[in-house]
Amino acid sequence: MQASTAQTDVEVNSERTPKRPRNIGGYPRLAAWIARDPDNETFIFRKFDELSAKNLMNMQNDLSRIEDELKVAEDQVWASKNVEAIRGLANWELSQERVKEQKAREPNLTKQDELKPENMERRKAKLEKELKVKLKEYHKALLLQAKICRLDRPSKEAQEAFRSKLKGSAPIVFGRAQNLLDEQKDVVSLRPTLDTDPVSRFLRAHWPGPGESDTDDPGDQTEHFPESKVKFTVAIINLIAAMIILIASIFSLYYVSRPKVKLALIGIFTILFATSIGFLTSAKRQEIFAACAAYTAVLVVFVSGDLKKC
Repeated sequence: MQASTAQTDVEVNSERTPKRPRNIGGYPRLAAWIARDPDNETFIFRKFDELSAKNLMNMQNDLSRIEDELKVAEDQVWASKNVEAIRGLANWELSQERVKEQKAREPNLTKQDELKPENMERRKAKLEKELKVKLKEYHKALLLQAKICRLDRPSKEAQEAFRSKLKGSAPIVFGRAQNLLDEQKDVVSLRPTLDTDPVSRFLRAHWPGPGESDTDDPGDQTEHFPESKVKFTVAIINLIAAMIILIASIFSLYYVSRPKVKLALIGIFTILFATSIGFLTSAKRQEIFAACAAYTAVLVVFVSGDLKKC
């Protein structure tokens, strides 16, 4: 009986819930388009560098004010010739006790009274409390901004696709949102860094096969191709190039007997090896140097051994 009642309630609620339009426009449609990309390349947003810099400068200036006022308060406590107050500069617990006693005697102070020499301990404690909050906010903002600065810009293809949704022949949204991506230097992609080697970038820009589209929105002509296809293709190219360079160098050095020709071949194959690493991988400069040194050392050892006698 209870189960049937619950089922009836669900049916009634589903009947009351209005059906969402299939091609609802505006921000819901734009958000659906952003989320539709399986590789999340369309998660492109402004980072507002200028506003972030202004905000950090304002916070920095505020902390600088507190720093100056705190120094003045400490100097005045030191110059007060009050032995207990001066001892409080070296004894945090004593300073806190004195401030509590002063607050108990006189709970509320006007701004003018705060600046009197006899109230500098309370002024110092108030500034330290303010410093604790604002310094934490400032450091948090610095760390967040450092993370944002490390975000990469979106690919040209993803940015153009996004701009077509904002300013194309049939824009999805209107108003200020249409101009959000005009500042190309101020936009970032939330997607982690992709492989940045030239071959991967070329394949993303000129993928030969047809893309995929899994939407029922007739107005959306955007096609996606999985990043996994690019990675797989680059991996195959890497494998073939590595086999050619390694096997060709071994056979060439084995059958060539003239020392000068062998040295020339070692130089040529080392250049080919370095070029393949630079174009086919995302290796850093120090990694390229290390790999080339190891490759050259192996060839030299191979040449120095007399394998033909074996």
